[in-house]
Amino acid sequence: MATGINAVVFFSPQLFGGIGSFGEGAKGGLIASAVIGAVQVGATLVGVVVVDRIGRRATLIETSIQGCLAELALAGLLAYAATDSSAQMSHTASIGAIVLVCVFIASFGWGWGPLGWLVPSKIQPLNTRSAGQSITTFVQLTSGATVGQTFLSMLCSMKYGVFVLFGMSHLFGGFIFYFLLPETRGIPLEKVADHVRAHWACRHVCYKNGQIPTEAPVDTTLLVDRKTTRSTDTEVL
Repeated sequence: MATGINAVVFFSPQLFGGIGSFGEGAKGGLIASAVIGAVQVGATLVGVVVVDRIGRRATLIETSIQGCLAELALAGLLAYAATDSSAQMSHTASIGAIVLVCVFIASFGWGWGPLGWLVPSKIQPLNTRSAGQSITTFVQLTSGATVGQTFLSMLCSMKYGVFVLFGMSHLFGGFIFYFLLPETRGIPLEKVADHVRAHWACRHVCYKNGQIPTEAPVDTTLLVDRKTTRSTDTEVL
């Protein structure tokens, strides 16, 4: 949510009505909003189909790069085409802006959007999954609400710089995914936690001296002494 997806979706009528992507005023803004919604739905469907073929980690890294480049290009376009004396951009620049926003929306639709919920739910151990998902939901909704409430103020003060900020959020996320996120495609749910603990970034925290145990520890409380069991059975008889 920190990438600005909610801001672009919520305020697309005002944003694109101002730059004249599909005509002037509210009508053009609403048309642009409908186009963005259609792109997001289509990209989400694509993500559902391809995510298990190319992997979660690869998808997140690719969409981070795509979203970062799209938002930086949009910032550059707005900086180049928009002027203080003109309320409208040229037709070519406005079409370029909506194309770049659609590229950004597509990157979120098949990457950060669905995988932002799927990956946290899968990498959590079974005994902490409910708490982990609660934290994930809290962070997602809080960041989305914060960006939604501050976007217009940031747009007025930072102008095109707000999209540079969102692009840097994509870039930061891409580094996190590349260095810290293990691939979980094809791994059974009950084995994902051990797979994550064995990742180089986690093993020194989860295991003593970073050494992965070769055998699972045996819970001695579950072992039953055969002699005690036999004597007990004899007394009962």
